[in-house]
Formats: sequence, structure tokens, C-alpha cells
Amino acid sequence: MWSTAICILEPGESAASPRALDHIGAAAMMAFHSYACHPEIGQYLPAPIRDRLEIYEREVLSRFPRETRYQDVHAGHLSHLLDGEATVLTDEVVRMVALVGTAEEIAAHLRRLEEAGLNNITFWIPPHLTKSVISDVEAQIMPLMHTAAA
Repeated sequence: MWSTAICILEPGESAASPRALDHIGAAAMMAFHSYACHPEIGQYLPAPIRDRLEIYEREVLSRFPRETRYQDVHAGHLSHLLDGEATVLTDEVVRMVALVGTAEEIAAHLRRLEEAGLNNITFWIPPHLTKSVISDVEAQIMPLMHTAAA
């Protein structure tokens, strides 16, 4: 079982494009939200995330009082980006924490995971995009999965 965010990119589109971040940015911020509440984990985060912590501190956390930080940073949790959060996310960070790529890339990745034993996947989708993302997965990825299995 894997729960993740998903964005089917257009050819040549960055995983950190505004459209992609609308789809997966809120989910990609989860490690940063954990850091905001427990800064001691910073040293254990992967380097591409650690490298963005100073920007996160400056662009996002500096606006919130410590007493309400937990509530403040989780206001958009798995729903939308807070002001300044888009500046924290890079193509590399987004690709580390979400299922992002063209339909062909995503299907190939899912097939590899299926071969390794994955048999269930769920998607964290911002509420305003639920119908369109499910329709896109059905139309663009599922035919590629079925074709490979045949």
C-alpha cells in the first residue's frame, strides 16, 4: 500500500511548475510541516529538503508565533499551499515525495512497484482537483497499465 500525491506532467513541464504545485505542493510540504513542529528532525531530513529549511524559515515560519505554529503550518495540510511555501519547493524535492511525471513515466514507475509487491495505491488530492485528477489517471495512466499487463 502506498499513499501519495500525484501529478501527470505535460512533456517538458517542471514538477515545481505552478500547475504541478497546485496538484501536489501541499503534500510535498509534509516534511517541512513536521520540521516546523519538531526542528530537531532537521538533521535527519534528506539533503534536498535540509537545503531548503532556511528558505522555509524565512518565507513561511517567520510569520507564525511559536505558540500557534502547529496550527498555522497545518492550515493547508494536504489541501493547499500557504503563502511562501511554493518558494520552498524545487523540482528535486517534489519528485522525492510525490508521484510526478508524464503518464508514461508514472505508469512505468507503478509497474516497477507492482513487480516489487505493491498492490494498492491511494492519492492525496486537493479537494478542488479530485474529479479532474481521478479522470486524468483513468484516461492517461490506466490504459498504459492495462497495455503493459496484456
